[in-house]
Amino acid sequence: MKITFVCNIDIDLKSPNLKEISDNYCKILKIITSQFFQQVILEFANHYMSQGIKPFSCDKCGNNKHFIWKTHHGKKTSLLTIFGLLNLFQLQIQCKICNCKMYLTRKLLGIAPRKRIPLDTIRKLGMIGALTTFRVAKKIVGMFGVVLDKMTVWHSVQKFRLLQNSDLISHDLLRGGDVR
Repeated sequence: MKITFVCNIDIDLKSPNLKEISDNYCKILKIITSQFFQQVILEFANHYMSQGIKPFSCDKCGNNKHFIWKTHHGKKTSLLTIFGLLNLFQLQIQCKICNCKMYLTRKLLGIAPRKRIPLDTIRKLGMIGALTTFRVAKKIVGMFGVVLDKMTVWHSVQKFRLLQNSDLISHDLLRGGDVR
């Protein structure tokens, strides 16, 4: 799907030095990223809603054909990405068969409900944290305007380790190996 993304942002610079430009760039990066994510999700949701058979189904009755829009800009949901904390509007739809309302934003992103940090972010932060100290990982991510604490990196490393262990175990089982 081709999406045209247009963004107009007014920036007030006090001087043309590199630090001033870099600081303002880091500030607008979060705004641009949130707007970009929101527009992509909305475009895909509109495309899917116009199809006869949807790539998602009702959690209650299993319907995958008959839905109506409830809201395009509902409550906000927060996701921690490597670009920072994104606050995205929830897209809400309603099943015409059982009248069950459901949020579409996390379904389209492939993120489980009530999870603040997606699996992809955990893997990236876990890899950075595994290769460096937590202070250095915080500095690396912070260079791009993202504010994280060391505990977020530490938790990501722990979850990343568990993911890697489960991947190795399942890979060994597929090859017929014995896991002990």
